[in-house]
Amino acid sequence: MIREQIAKLMGIALAVSFFSGCSQSTETAEESTRPVRTEIVKLTQSNFELDLSGEVQARYVNNLSFQVTGKLTERLVDVGQSVKKNQLLAKIDDRDYRLQLEQAKAKFNVTNANYQRAESELERFEQLLQQKLISPSQHETQLNLTRVAKAQQQEAQSAVNIAKNRMQYTELHASAAGVVTQITAEVGMVLPAGQAFIEVAQPTQKEIAVEIPESLLSGVKPNDKVSISIWALPKQMFSGHIREISPKADNLTRTYLAKVAVDTGSELMELGMSARIRFEKNTGQAVAHIPPTAIVIYDSQPHVWVVDMNTMLVERRPVQVAEQLTKKIIVFSGLNAGDVVVTAGVHRLFEGQAVRLLAE
Repeated sequence: MIREQIAKLMGIALAVSFFSGCSQSTETAEESTRPVRTEIVKLTQSNFELDLSGEVQARYVNNLSFQVTGKLTERLVDVGQSVKKNQLLAKIDDRDYRLQLEQAKAKFNVTNANYQRAESELERFEQLLQQKLISPSQHETQLNLTRVAKAQQQEAQSAVNIAKNRMQYTELHASAAGVVTQITAEVGMVLPAGQAFIEVAQPTQKEIAVEIPESLLSGVKPNDKVSISIWALPKQMFSGHIREISPKADNLTRTYLAKVAVDTGSELMELGMSARIRFEKNTGQAVAHIPPTAIVIYDSQPHVWVVDMNTMLVERRPVQVAEQLTKKIIVFSGLNAGDVVVTAGVHRLFEGQAVRLLAE
């Protein structure tokens, strides 16, 4: 009797052990298959868009300075004032330059008198030579003295011309018609030669200065057409084109300065107005738009998990990302149309892992 009960208990224990093992095997299999959300890749033609803020500027700006050093005695214009070509803008103290001019003239008078006397002596020596009253060497000596006197006279004349130019340089005139946009010196300041202190902008030709991030630089080329809107003129739209792009990035902002020429309506714009530049073109390249959650970084490079629908295993694939929009990332290399990309649960996957697609 007791042996029969022991046999029954052993049979029950074996059965429980068998079913428990089956249950654990099933749970392990389910855990190794990771549920994921996916999206089917669709390729579309890429449209490059650029939307930047800028400022209206004059294409031609003259930074004016004196060509000689001196103390500023008169400033005849103010910021915002229109000026004409050759209009007098400022003066510096000319007393020292006037004295230099007088000194140069006095020296010229002396050298000129010496030259005139040497010329007269040379004529006399020529007559004496013809009469054979002097030797040829004496005539040659006087000829050389005359040449020296002439060279000294020419040197003195050049010094007079330089002194006259310096006198003229004590007055600053506008090199072109325009508007004074900046003045950085006041009467009484000593200005070194070449230090610009008056800025005159020529408002006849205007352009927009914008900063292009280096991540977008590859999509922008000179002569590309753009549309321009001015915040102060909300009902107006203008057209333009990219005139030039700086070949070097700014050391602080790491952006590239671009100049946009205004083709229509520049006369309605005022210098310093805020502008908005919009640029769009079809690049002719097929790209994919995927959620940002699909991107995973390995070795500092973006990758995505692609599901093989035949084996239901995942493969990590490198991709090249062009830019990120509001809700999508543009991928221009690494994906094909019809690829199934994992969009949720990417950080818990490993190469060759089995996955199960969740219903949408």
